[in-house]
Amino acid sequence: MKAMRQQKKAPPSAAQAELEKLQNELRQRQSTLFKDLDKLKESEQQKAYETISAKLFAEFWPKYQKLINTSTGGVQVRARIAAINVVELGRKPLLVDQLVADIIRESRELPEAAQVAMQLRYRAYMGKEAKVKAQLAALGKSKNAAVQAAVLYATAELTKDTDAKAAVPLYRQVVANYPATDYAKRARGAIFEAENLQVGMVAPEITGSDQEGKTFKLSEYRGKVVILDFWGFW
Repeated sequence: MKAMRQQKKAPPSAAQAELEKLQNELRQRQSTLFKDLDKLKESEQQKAYETISAKLFAEFWPKYQKLINTSTGGVQVRARIAAINVVELGRKPLLVDQLVADIIRESRELPEAAQVAMQLRYRAYMGKEAKVKAQLAALGKSKNAAVQAAVLYATAELTKDTDAKAAVPLYRQVVANYPATDYAKRARGAIFEAENLQVGMVAPEITGSDQEGKTFKLSEYRGKVVILDFWGFW
């Protein structure tokens, strides 16, 4: 019998290797600088956090900027997305907008651009909902299915914040149009939550075993106060 040949994983490009190195360096610096933050008095923590964040921005933004300017394609997109986190540490919203605009203008047809959709969704928490909606709409003009799925899911999540019922049709579109994606999996969970786990609804049936191995059902405790504690290891 012929031995099966294992496909060797292609080594990362020089630019990708540089990005990974830079990401590791940033994580290590963050870990070092923020390690003792909790030891400070609560009244001192905010000022210390701002000082550390400004220091990280000043140290790492030039490095990301250089990598962005010397890379292309998917690596450049990933570098810009990573840089957004650094720029937000420095509280430079206009620079964040520029990075997003560059991705939309130059790279929205690349699958890596899908990653920026969820970052935009989280920026809505910062009081930038109108701008985020406009950016998602521009990103959604991509012909790349991965990007389209990400934008639709992010839009559904954004809608859910203000109108959970209105978000359900958008989640259903994600499932119908992009069934094989991770976004469809998340959308199915969101639909189940909206239709089965709202306040005032009867809880779905749960079957389990107690410490003696005896099987029980949640419905057996109907009319009683029940506390469900979900936990696990990830």
